[in-house]
Amino acid sequence: MRITPEDGSRNVTDPSITIEFSEYVDRGVRNALRIQPRVRFASTYAGDEVRIDFEEPLAPNTTYTLTLGTDWRDLKGNSPQEATSVTFSTGNDIDTGRFSGRVYGRDLRSVVVFVYDVSGGDSTHPMRDQPQYIMPLGSSGVFTVEGLKQGLYRVMAVQDANSNNLLDASEQYAMASEDVVVWDTTTTTMLYMLLGPSVAMQQDSTIATDTVHTEQPPGRIEGTVERLPIVDTTYLARFIDSASRSVRTTPIAVGKPWVVPEIPPGRYAVDVFIDLNANNAYDHGYPVPFRHAEPWLPTSVTVTVRPRWTTDGVLILAP
Repeated sequence: MRITPEDGSRNVTDPSITIEFSEYVDRGVRNALRIQPRVRFASTYAGDEVRIDFEEPLAPNTTYTLTLGTDWRDLKGNSPQEATSVTFSTGNDIDTGRFSGRVYGRDLRSVVVFVYDVSGGDSTHPMRDQPQYIMPLGSSGVFTVEGLKQGLYRVMAVQDANSNNLLDASEQYAMASEDVVVWDTTTTTMLYMLLGPSVAMQQDSTIATDTVHTEQPPGRIEGTVERLPIVDTTYLARFIDSASRSVRTTPIAVGKPWVVPEIPPGRYAVDVFIDLNANNAYDHGYPVPFRHAEPWLPTSVTVTVRPRWTTDGVLILAP
């Protein structure tokens, strides 16, 4: 793939961008194009080439990023695993601020990352205001936002099925646990976000723990914690069944043993979070009035519990 202007170009004045592919691609590739900060554009398709023409002047001395997402195929049916981006500037300098993250969920189709510049104040209304930056996800859920000026940014992921660049009440979403401060290329923030229920389903957004039971005798789990980002903080570990229900939680901290004395037999995935509101359930945030999600981290731990059996030696390692 070849994109003109090239990544890192400065003093760009050409009102168009050309993408040349090594294979013929489906015309739906045009729907996978994003330019940020947002600017109106039209696109034309020619088999192995797409041309983008701006419908309004580019702002002076501004860094733009073109992103080609993953929701397209070549004529052989192949889709890319990760998005492709190029950054260019209409001035002498390129803003180099960046941050990365990963969104987790059972279905990441149509999920995009919304980024709002809140440097001038906190007035974010994601159900009414479109974000300045929109980043599509790869199938892995990994994303990187580049070409940012120094400032404060609010981040959320939305399953934007209708592509209106807004959070609708019926769409699943995930909030970051804090706003991101971008300084320069030294910014190394890594966000982990868990896709959760829609606003319309908020009454069901947190499933009470310790309420799942079976007729089989329970088992027991014992373990330790070797790595957490904040060493002197108590987290909650959740044990999640195949139906995405949080069946049990237990407090964990680095260097301390933990135990789940009774849990129904089954296979469980494990994640961890900081229970800021002390309600024993993960809070994935809310759009209006805006509330950040509680800090959440994935783990690669899975545990199989058998009746009347203690599963010990379970080691929790968070990123």
